[in-house]
Amino acid sequence: MTLIPAFDVVVSRNKTVIDLGTLTDEYEPEITIHTTAADKATGEKSIVAGKSVTIVDTVTLDGLKKGTNDCLS
Repeated sequence: MTLIPAFDVVVSRNKTVIDLGTLTDEYEPEITIHTTAADKATGEKSIVAGKSVTIVDTVTLDGLKKGTNDCLS
């Protein structure tokens, strides 16, 4: 699906030209990461210093393509 034809963008003033490149409808998909760490026993995001706790960190990645191999390390 083509939204717009590609075109160049140029800004000029007082004989100074700034080339802003070419505008197209192509884009690189962005992968975002979300993480939530919490105390396993209470679900709280705050812990008391010096206390032994187990922290569970849930990580979510958005923007990945199905059928591809990706590595979170």
